[in-house]
Amino acid sequence: MSETGPAGLKALVQGLADVSKGRFLGPVTKALAHEAIVRTKDCFNRSQDPYGVPWASVARGGKPLLETARLRNAFVDYTLPWTGVITTHNPTKYANLQNFGGVVTAKGDGYLTFKVKIAGSALAVRGGVVTQRRRGSSQWVKVKSVTIKARPFLPDARGLPPAWESAMAQVARTLFTKQYPKLDALSRG
Repeated sequence: MSETGPAGLKALVQGLADVSKGRFLGPVTKALAHEAIVRTKDCFNRSQDPYGVPWASVARGGKPLLETARLRNAFVDYTLPWTGVITTHNPTKYANLQNFGGVVTAKGDGYLTFKVKIAGSALAVRGGVVTQRRRGSSQWVKVKSVTIKARPFLPDARGLPPAWESAMAQVARTLFTKQYPKLDALSRG
């Protein structure tokens, strides 16, 4: 420790008192909640669950859950700084359905109606490989129910993935070092 004497000791004791009273909880829980949301949004960008398993593809083509990106962009940090508990929320009605999968059934005698894209037919084939296609089209379909495959974007009962855990530990360590440099120096030896 570089500072000695009563002033250095007083600052060290004050830092320990701040940590013991939970004054560090506010900034760290907010920073960790932000990191959790960043990691969750990254699952959408990579089309993978938090553990690196790729999501099921979608019939329309393209990346799953990113046509409008409404679900990805709707995450909100509801963390209360004094609790030390990280709480994120997604207000979209279909967030749980997309995360866990499930069956959507039409109400009453109705149908679920939606548009699907149909790939265009081959226009040019070279060596058995389609090199050019005619423009695709869309078709409306009516069904009684649809099964949505799970595309998890939140960690499950397995806990935080190692990459998430190390990133969050680094965030907390960086904040602690910035807020309490003397305590950090003391803890390191």
